[in-house]
Amino acid sequence: MAENYPNLKADETYKTLQEALMDTENRIAYVRTSYNDYVLAYNNAIQQFPGNMFAGPMHFTRQDFFQAPEGERQVVKVDLTSDQATQAPGPAPKQPTPAPKPKK
Repeated sequence: MAENYPNLKADETYKTLQEALMDTENRIAYVRTSYNDYVLAYNNAIQQFPGNMFAGPMHFTRQDFFQAPEGERQVVKVDLTSDQATQAPGPAPKQPTPAPKPKK
């Protein structure tokens, strides 16, 4: 994208956006790999002794690895020419308030 708009390369906002997108992609890849590692360990544990002695009676079943559906594997397109790209972001959403602790 930056090749089509040379002025964007020098823009600090564009650099920040590019870094944020790369960071998000890296975190998603890390979590996906971590999840698949845990699934592998779980599947091995329920198939090997002594885990298999408990897995059968407790109805633990083999789990599938995470694979993104084909339609969700496409690269996300960021449009910097729309009106939304020039607008400032709105206020952050409110965090839910915790429930009060019961009195003893």
